[in-house]
Amino acid sequence: MNDELIELVKAFKDFERGVQLLEGFKLEVKNLNAAGFENDAQEIRAKLDDVDNIPFIKIGLKELKRRISIKEKMKREKPKESKIEEEPKKESFESLKMDVERLEEYGFKVKGVVKLKK
Repeated sequence: MNDELIELVKAFKDFERGVQLLEGFKLEVKNLNAAGFENDAQEIRAKLDDVDNIPFIKIGLKELKRRISIKEKMKREKPKESKIEEEPKKESFESLKMDVERLEEYGFKVKGVVKLKK
């Protein structure tokens, strides 16, 4: 009987830690600037009522924060001023190739664009 009580107390403490984690996640999601990612934030909020969802919530939060960070970096970067004079075709091609690679580095999937080759 003593062993059962010890197991029960341990299980309760584990559950209590899980509830505390869920409360922390709830605050974290609430404080995120998830503009443009409302659906992702809502998916996470929907999982905040079950301690068994903690691993999924951690992954979802990490991914959401990564996407928000990318969006903020893109906003901070100033677009290059366009030149009035026309660049030679080779430079335009290289510039386009670099733009596509840069978007892919930020995690964007560039659909409908043929991979550029030299």
